Amino acid sequence: MKEFFFIILIIFCLSRFTRAQTYETGDNDKLYGCSTKCTLEDSSLTCWNQTLTAFEHFLMDHMNFYVAVQTNIDQWHRRHDSNYSSNFKQMLSQSNKSMQSYIHKDDIIDSEMVSNVVTSLMNAVENKSTKSFDWVWHYSCPIPCSYFHDTYFMMFLASMFLNIAFLSAMAYEWFFNDDDD
Repeated sequence: MKEFFFIILIIFCLSRFTRAQTYETGDNDKLYGCSTKCTLEDSSLTCWNQTLTAFEHFLMDHMNFYVAVQTNIDQWHRRHDSNYSSNFKQMLSQSNKSMQSYIHKDDIIDSEMVSNVVTSLMNAVENKSTKSFDWVWHYSCPIPCSYFHDTYFMMFLASMFLNIAFLSAMAYEWFFNDDDD
């Protein structure tokens, strides 16, 4: 009976962990291939090329996230404000102003580059959000955005339960089965 209960507990814990790691709720945006160990003294460009590939993938994903979020904001206004009229020039101006605020002195990226990128992305938003549509973009946010922390809480509870069960079993052995020695 104890083995059956233990197996059920393990299956429950594993199912909670598996559910936490789906694309929608959990581990969906890791940067694979990126290395902080590349140096200019490397004998080949393998490390740098892998890191470049990782950041290209990362950049493309985040441009998709940006366009999807901006499109969803426009779609939300279309559904909730009957007097709403899309003003993509104003959205572009606000986004550009917001992005410009992140530029630091002597950055690799300058104001003109940011303006060009934001303009291109907002043009994509304008092209995608021409009318109301029933579906939403299926781009999940990166992990830091809203990470599913229940997994760790459930693992903590399972660990506490197992520790108590092991201590109880040891206490039982000490107090009740010590006669055999």
